[in-house]
Order: sequence, then structure tokens, then C-alpha cells
Amino acid sequence: MTPPGPRPHRSTRRRLVARGWITDQHGAWPMATVPIVVGALTGGARWEHLALLAGWVAGFLFFNAASLWLRAPRRARYRPALLAWAGVAAGFGLLLVVLAPRLLWWVPVFAPLVAVALVEAWRRRGRSLPSRLSAVIACGLTCAVAYDWATGLVRPEGAWRAGEAWPWRDAAALTGSAPAPSTGWTHAWIVTALLTAYFIGSVPYVRSLIRERGDRRWIAGSAAWHALATGGAVSAAALGAVSWAAPALWALLTARALLVPWDQARRGPWKPLSIGLGEVAACLLTAAALLLPA
Repeated sequence: MTPPGPRPHRSTRRRLVARGWITDQHGAWPMATVPIVVGALTGGARWEHLALLAGWVAGFLFFNAASLWLRAPRRARYRPALLAWAGVAAGFGLLLVVLAPRLLWWVPVFAPLVAVALVEAWRRRGRSLPSRLSAVIACGLTCAVAYDWATGLVRPEGAWRAGEAWPWRDAAALTGSAPAPSTGWTHAWIVTALLTAYFIGSVPYVRSLIRERGDRRWIAGSAAWHALATGGAVSAAALGAVSWAAPALWALLTARALLVPWDQARRGPWKPLSIGLGEVAACLLTAAALLLPA
């Protein structure tokens, strides 16, 4: 009997990954999309958020193709994806500037993070810790950008001249701010911080299961980060900034950071697909917990 060949959709996906059109990392998709969705829902979703989401995803895929192109000895295979995603990202970027010029205030925040990731890719260290963390933080910050747009990108009078435009500089003067910690920029920044902390924690957690499987330093580092974030979530819930579902979930994530490596040591390694799908589920649960009313 002739063994069955690869499924057509899997073959197509492999070709797209091999040529740089899409990323091969399952956890990258929620990291690129969930923060924008959470930020939009936190502040009040607008149709313009679809342009922000599409533009960021296009930029994310351009960055993926650029990283592969920079470190590849034979770059021709990645050139079509690189040029195509560059064009799409540039088109959406122009649209975003037309729709909301004040989004340009965020460029100085993202520029250093993108630069670090690109330099690491050029050095052929695309999977290094600085590269991962810079990409994760950039994606996490889109939650605040989406919230900023949801609340109208309002800035204090004279902000363009006085340099007081940033929401963390004068949050009380911005639309969306309120005395209660469960609303306004205080709430938005706490949600952004906890969501970004989740994605940061996923880096050592996944490494402790795949590339550094069995290394107790990565397991301990992953567990310590999750425990620290749990403490932060407890403090935020005690202040009324987030629902108590958030610290409860973080406690489960901390336990997972210890139990899954222990299970691997006992029964053998988990498949990367299973680990990736588990991260997707954990990400969605984290987002849902942060969106619940305090």
C-alpha cells in the first residue's frame, strides 16, 4: 500500500513558511493580534482599529521576512515576500497616518525595539533573548496604542509644543481617564503591563520545554517570572484595577511553568504543536481575564 502523502494545506503552509511569507511560530499570531484587540475593547472599539490591526500584522510579517532575508546565505527566495509585505505595510502605514497623524507620537517608542530586533537578525541571532524580548514588548505596547486610538488620541492643549503629549506624562488630561482605577489610562497601562508580562513569560517557558529542555535554570527563571507577575496581578486586583480572575489565572500559569517541564522529564518531550496551541489557549484566557470588569 502506498503511504499517504502530505496533506495539501500542510504542504502549502510549509512552502509559505520556507519562502518567508508567514512565520512558523504558532505563538506569534496571538502575540501580533491579541494586544490590539484587548486595547481596542478596553477603550471602545472603532472601525479604524481594523486598519491598525491589519497594518501591524503586515509589519509583523514584513519583519519576519526581513529577519530571514538578513540572516540567509541565499536571499533570493525571501525577496518576493520581503518586497510584498513591505509594500502592504507601507500602504497601511500611510493610511494610518492619514486617519490619525497623532499616532506618529508612538514612533519613538517602537523604533528602538524594532532596531534591536533587526540588528540581532542581521547578526544571525534572531532567536536570541534580546531579539525575542524586543519583539514581545513591541507587540505588547500595541495594546496601549489601540486604547489611545479608542479614546480619540486626545492630547492636552499645547502638548505639541510643551512635550506633554504622552499618556504617562499627564494622563488626567486625556480622554478616557477617570478617578476609578478600573477605567482610564491607569487601567489601560495595567492591562498592557500584565498582557506584556504574559508574552515575556512565554519566552523562558517555551525555551524550558524545547530549546533548553531539562535546563533547570530556564525552568527556575520561567517559574520565578510567573510568580512575580502573579504578585503584580494580585496587587492590581486588590486596587480594583483588574478582575480577580487575572491573579487566579496567573497562579495557574505559574503552576504550569513547573508542572509541564516536570511532566516532560517524567514522560518525554511534548510536541512543539501541542506547546504552541497551549500558548494560544493561555493567551486567550489571559486576554479574557483582563477584559472582565473589576
